[in-house]
Amino acid sequence: MTKRQKNIVSSAVAGGVIILFLVFILTGLTGVFKLPEKAYAGSLQQFKDYDQLKKYVAEKTKIAFFVQELPYGGVMYSGRGLIEDLAVPAPTEGSKLKNEPRDQYMKSMEAPTPGFSTTNIQVAGVDEADMVKSDGKYLYVLAGKKLIIARAYPADAAGVLSTTELGGEPTGIFIKGERLVVLAQDFNSPGSGLRTSIFDLKDKSRPKLIKEFSLTAASYVTSRMINNYVYLITYTPTDLNLPSGYFGQELKLPEIVFGRKKSITVPANKVKYFKDEYFPAYRYSLVTTLDLNTLLVSNEVFLTGLTQEVFVSQNNLYLTSSGSGNVVPLMEKYLNFLALAVPGQMGEKIKAISGSSRSPAEKVLAVEKLAGEVNDLKLDEEKMTRLVEESAKETARFYDQTTVHKLNLTGQKVKYQTSADVAGRVLNQFSMDEHKGYFRIATTSHEPSWGQESTKNNLFVYDEKLKPVGQLTGLAPGERIYSARFLGERVYLVTFRETDPFFVIDLTYPDQPKTLGYLKIPGFSSYLHPYDENHIIGLGKETAGAVIMEEETRPEPSEIIPPPPPRPRWQNAVKIALFDVTNPEQPKEKAKYIIERDNADSPALNDHKAFLFSKSKSLLALPVQYPVWFYEGVKEDIKNGATVTPEYRQQYYGKWEGAYIFGLSLTKGIWLKGALTHGEMYRKIPEPIYEPQGGGQALSPPDQSAAIKRILYIDNLLYTVSDKMIKINQLDDLKEVKSLYY
Repeated sequence: MTKRQKNIVSSAVAGGVIILFLVFILTGLTGVFKLPEKAYAGSLQQFKDYDQLKKYVAEKTKIAFFVQELPYGGVMYSGRGLIEDLAVPAPTEGSKLKNEPRDQYMKSMEAPTPGFSTTNIQVAGVDEADMVKSDGKYLYVLAGKKLIIARAYPADAAGVLSTTELGGEPTGIFIKGERLVVLAQDFNSPGSGLRTSIFDLKDKSRPKLIKEFSLTAASYVTSRMINNYVYLITYTPTDLNLPSGYFGQELKLPEIVFGRKKSITVPANKVKYFKDEYFPAYRYSLVTTLDLNTLLVSNEVFLTGLTQEVFVSQNNLYLTSSGSGNVVPLMEKYLNFLALAVPGQMGEKIKAISGSSRSPAEKVLAVEKLAGEVNDLKLDEEKMTRLVEESAKETARFYDQTTVHKLNLTGQKVKYQTSADVAGRVLNQFSMDEHKGYFRIATTSHEPSWGQESTKNNLFVYDEKLKPVGQLTGLAPGERIYSARFLGERVYLVTFRETDPFFVIDLTYPDQPKTLGYLKIPGFSSYLHPYDENHIIGLGKETAGAVIMEEETRPEPSEIIPPPPPRPRWQNAVKIALFDVTNPEQPKEKAKYIIERDNADSPALNDHKAFLFSKSKSLLALPVQYPVWFYEGVKEDIKNGATVTPEYRQQYYGKWEGAYIFGLSLTKGIWLKGALTHGEMYRKIPEPIYEPQGGGQALSPPDQSAAIKRILYIDNLLYTVSDKMIKINQLDDLKEVKSLYY
């Protein structure tokens, strides 16, 4: 039990009716009151005008915040009015399918042109914005706040063609024929938010800006490109001056600014909402469509909570947010039982309020005003403790939901289809999938208990109308999903707590998903990538069972460099695994490679677009970085003839960052072909300030622009890209061919 809740219980015993508020809200203990099951999200509606929008946000916010605070005593415990409570920040927030050979699905994952690599995407035909794009001849690179266009192939003609300064913080680009789109987040200039710039590339040495627009105060969530249409998913606050949804504040409507001059405000009667959604803080979720042929821009605006993960198929877009369904039945039941619990005239007053025709928000305010008038009831502290604990559990279950909204994408038109509420929370876009009309989603559910958190993992299948078809619940209790990958009639899940259960789940019968088999190994995979229909690549961390003392790699003892104490060889090391699922009932780890460096890391662990794989070229590559211990760096300096003093050694820190290039095949396994960098092998970083002890010349911090962000290939050439340069190497032996500096 938390300290806050213990204080609530003690105050309740002294204050009486305050905790009576909790007694009847709760509980499964008595069976008198239990939280209602969460209903499906309400049908889509549209506001008539601004006043209706403002009233809706104010009233729904009151009720949602009121219910959310119940496990902590609610507003009655606080002794403050409801309006005052809302002035403080809100909490942050079947039939069998026809078998489709998985190798057909695998072919959809291959690059459209075998001669060069493209962005690593989730769904074939649905492009994702990235910081580097290739068309097989040119590279288009976001380097810091610059757009670089370079001739990349053939190597003897390679060179930088143009450099264009960009404002804000560029987040990604799309390329389609002779049109290039740059997305940039910018909150530093008036009317800014997410800025979209479209360039004409007829003359790549002079890209021409032909259109630009900004979504005021919009935060970027994600984007996709299907054929000639770019879809931007963003959210904006309902109020620009205070956090979203606060009672009594004027609302700000979404705004689009064209060319930083002409602005268009979305009228309130164009904002759509879902009747039975209650959030303590509302936001506008925007789906903005850009036609790259006509440059026409259109917008669909929905009033929701915080937009989180997004999945996009070739025809549909699925928006998710932390669920908050219709809490009014919960509130109404509370008022009814509270009227029975409070004796005398006070109970009659509450009963009258509950049975009145007032709006739910007005009822909450009226009852809240009565709370302070009752002071004399004596309640059992032990019983109150149990009730508070149970209330927290029940409320947590109620809110542990994901609301999914399905939107159809047909060119410029974005049309709402339906919604569903799913138990648990999704990890990322790979936790969702659409296949032959069925929507599949994997979630982790949380059931808090004092001192620990209980989790379980689930898989749900829905039809085209998001009606439930099948489910598989209770997987790996006590663990949570670390990665998921849907491939045809199968889904692969990785959960983790101490070991890595790799699950193979069959979805041939959508109404009867079942676990075929699983494998437990140390560590976890945070990204899964298909190799072929019977093999899956896992990228993650080796966290246990891989401890070897590193005696053999330490430098020899000397007066200048004393040997460090023995330490594990690779703690928290990056691991690449190849899983064999030929026999799905007995999956195996066919091969693995561990980057034998302490605390090694890779952007590809959390960003699939940094992961490069080609089965035909037996190639796997990813950016890698790891700290370099002082004795390794000093040893390198000594090799170069440097004199190293004890003072210098104490302030030495190193960091290696570059790219690891691997070979991968079913016959040879996984092997390291080599490592590439765009800078020095070791970077000296004195700590805690950039000044040597005892004076002398200050040492410079590491060159952040040298960090390799993406790796690509064209024909038999490998390209590594950083904010500093593009380096070209032979793919077979990694021999350097050329470097293009910006």
